[in-house]
Amino acid sequence: MKYPTICIVLVVLLLVPLVAFTGGTSEGAEKEADPLKLVGWSYQPDTVNENLKYFEEMYGIEVDDYYSIPSKEYHDKLVTSMVAGTEYDILYVRDEFLAEFASAGWIVPVDGYPCVEENKKDLPEAVLDLMSWKNDLYGLPYYGGRTIMGYNARHLKEAGFAEPPKTWEEMLAQARVIKSKGI
Repeated sequence: MKYPTICIVLVVLLLVPLVAFTGGTSEGAEKEADPLKLVGWSYQPDTVNENLKYFEEMYGIEVDDYYSIPSKEYHDKLVTSMVAGTEYDILYVRDEFLAEFASAGWIVPVDGYPCVEENKKDLPEAVLDLMSWKNDLYGLPYYGGRTIMGYNARHLKEAGFAEPPKTWEEMLAQARVIKSKGI
């Protein structure tokens, strides 16, 4: 393996490669000028390719193989290829299968790579927890989304509720009452 496989958590694309390959390597990594092999799920390939060109120009490290797998098939195909011994330099990993990949030894922590500590300062602890396993950090995000839930205050009032739900269980209970009253 040219480099240790770097995990890119959530839909991480470029921040980890920038961290991993700018000015040093973590312990045990062999830094070579060979092109990088990246695997990720199919999402906005034009944006990915544009970012890869920017990365190559900025750091002089070529990414010659961007292997894209449809999102629905990503986990199973990647597990199959890892079990078969396929090696990647960089890959996308969602938080829900981070522990699986780390415990199997398919990915390595990014602790110790240049810029990691600096980038961690700007991240909420909850985000770092999603990208960590057994106190090791396995990636940095390039994307973070928010989930927002709206509610109809008039409907809640008509159903007899003074405030919106605070838990999923409360939301389900309130929704059932609203539906049963035909609101």
